[in-house]
Amino acid sequence: MTKSYSAAIAIALALGTSPAAAQTEIELLRQQLRAMEQRLAELEAQQNATQDQVEETAAQAEESARTIETEVVKSGGTLGTFILPGTDTRISFGGYVKGDFIYDVTGDIGSDDLFVASSIGVGVPDDNRFTAHARQSRFNVRTTTPSALGPVKTFFEGDFFGFGAPGTEVFTNSFSFRIRHLYGEVGPVGAGQFWTNFMPIEAYPRTVDFQGASGIPFIRQGQLRLTQPLTEKFTVIASLENSEFSGRAVDAGDVDGDGDVTELFSFGDTAPGALGGLDVGLDVAPDAVLAGVYRGDFGLLRGSVVGRRFGGQGSGDGTFGWGVNAAANVNLWEGAKGLASITYGDGVGRYLIDGAGLDGVVLANGDIETINALGATVQLQQQLTEDLTGAVAYGRYDVFEAFGPGDIDTLQTVHGSLFWSPVDRVTFGAEVIWGQRENANDASDSAFRVQSSLQVNF
Repeated sequence: MTKSYSAAIAIALALGTSPAAAQTEIELLRQQLRAMEQRLAELEAQQNATQDQVEETAAQAEESARTIETEVVKSGGTLGTFILPGTDTRISFGGYVKGDFIYDVTGDIGSDDLFVASSIGVGVPDDNRFTAHARQSRFNVRTTTPSALGPVKTFFEGDFFGFGAPGTEVFTNSFSFRIRHLYGEVGPVGAGQFWTNFMPIEAYPRTVDFQGASGIPFIRQGQLRLTQPLTEKFTVIASLENSEFSGRAVDAGDVDGDGDVTELFSFGDTAPGALGGLDVGLDVAPDAVLAGVYRGDFGLLRGSVVGRRFGGQGSGDGTFGWGVNAAANVNLWEGAKGLASITYGDGVGRYLIDGAGLDGVVLANGDIETINALGATVQLQQQLTEDLTGAVAYGRYDVFEAFGPGDIDTLQTVHGSLFWSPVDRVTFGAEVIWGQRENANDASDSAFRVQSSLQVNF
């Protein structure tokens, strides 16, 4: 008998209760005690079960958090990117498919796929023609990897405007794939092929035509580049870039039978002894470019300079070429944006749209005489509705030296464009294009083209 039972009997005797009655009371107490113990056991079991459930729920939540975190890392943490297995390199793919539909209304442009103002035939009968192609379609790959020196980035992009032998339009309509960009960066240092630092890509007009407005800098080429922000809004960019003289040979003879002894050539594609004995080797130093970019709430301002060194042909004297560019991309009013670029230089033709062959001329004694030129481009873009944008661009290229009556004096282009994006990643384009070429002998001709397109990004 436990002490509780003894205490109960003692209380019962003290109260004058008989032993039998006391025994009955004790039994009742035992039953009540057992019931309480059972109830306590049940409560304890319930408490343990609740605690186990809480712990299990917490473990599941923690595992879910780890799973979510892992999936974000695997996906790259940014829309459209993912992590290469076993690395911390983030990679993404991009590009678009673009179909262009072109009809030449008047003029002889000399190019089915691009509106090239310098190729307008002066005094040539009109060449009305329809063509369709998908050559502007492109594909790109980007990677980013963290490092102690800063982000390590690479960028590759190609399209189908290569200059290899195309397939016939009767059967294959095939074209050569080419490298547009192949560029890598480690922190502030970059190398590879990319837009020239002299090109104001931030102020480049938007057109349906792939060639774009005349007179604006446009080249992709090999380079070594350093990008250094000086303030939150101002960045300086310096580069050494591939040099390639693109000029004319004054005494080359009438190579193409047009009565002009000043013929276009590119030294990189000219065999030794061709075009009056001209050889390769005039590019004796890299082109040096320095640019500054200022970004503010109003938009962007950009300025750049390029210096070039050309070697003489044979015993001839070499010379220097140079160019300066100023450009802007500014917000004008609600939904409106203005873009402008102006370039002036001596021996800078290769850097400008429609400037091939206009760096300078090689004289009979091997000396190089550079050509002064001025290029200007402006565009107004206006958001007309939520998914419709209109734009008008004007381009002009003036050449200040001529060595033959058929040499270019002035080129002008106008692009009137509409862009409609009814859904994400899809853009319909429509454009009318006018261009004019005027030669040194005041003879001129113009051309008019209508172009439409469908672009689907991926």
